[in-house]
Amino acid sequence: MNFTFQLTGKKWFGLYLILIVFYLTPVIAMQFISSHMKTHPNDYYAAINSLLLFFVAVITILLITVPIMKLFMQNMYFNSKPFSFTGTTSTYVWLNIKGVLLSIITLGIYYPWFMTNLMLFFTGKLNYNKTPFSFNGKAIPLLKTMLLLLVLPMIGYVAVLVLFSKEQENNLTFVIINQTVVMMILIPFTVYMYNWLINVSYKSYTIQWDTPIMETIGIFLREFFFTIVTAGIYFPVALAKIARLLTRQTFIHSDNKTMFQCDATYDYVNVWKTVWIQIILTIITCGIYGAWAYCTIARVYINPVSVVKV
Repeated sequence: MNFTFQLTGKKWFGLYLILIVFYLTPVIAMQFISSHMKTHPNDYYAAINSLLLFFVAVITILLITVPIMKLFMQNMYFNSKPFSFTGTTSTYVWLNIKGVLLSIITLGIYYPWFMTNLMLFFTGKLNYNKTPFSFNGKAIPLLKTMLLLLVLPMIGYVAVLVLFSKEQENNLTFVIINQTVVMMILIPFTVYMYNWLINVSYKSYTIQWDTPIMETIGIFLREFFFTIVTAGIYFPVALAKIARLLTRQTFIHSDNKTMFQCDATYDYVNVWKTVWIQIILTIITCGIYGAWAYCTIARVYINPVSVVKV
């Protein structure tokens, strides 16, 4: 029982162009404005432009997420049958507006409930063979994870950064150490977050992630290390190895029995070659080929994924 991704660049080129023009372009422009404002801190006109660009990028993501989700799911097949997504843009926009406002008002405390509502929306509107999925994750466990693995470590990190950043601002070694520390904080949080996310029901089945957490964190750190050492060249293989790990630790249960296990069989050389060819072609064409590149890269990671009976 295999997954196949059949989306082509032509099918979503229009949505891709919208992303490039109304999301990626404003984000890049904001980076230039940010650099400009470091030397011209009193340029309020630039600050206003940056704010307007930010709103354009946010609105674009809010309006385009559901159409992209629908198109992608229509072209995602399992056992030769496609998935479908029935969510609406209006519901998604309202969830985000409400979630962001309540998160701000509660100083971030509401954020786990915001994430839970988003997962309920995306999972509940995802259908396979005319039957919807459902999300089982709860907000309180996510709140505990965020406090212990993200908020408290980041408070300590920021405190140390404030003490040393001015003196070491242009020190390359300090910058590398700084980025490494951030990743050391984010990787454990990401692993636990993924564990919270993969808790889905479909009919009488429950799809869950079951893995030794510390071993998984170790593998994440190893792949991150190889990526850094090779200046990013190794990244496609690192992503494939992490994807294989996460996939193989995903199990499908029914009546308290493990019925199926997910698997992924990657040809790492082919993955590495395919990803870098697509990236190079996208750069050569100034991003125009990106729609096709994304589909090719998605296929190289998705199509080797299967579900096997235990």
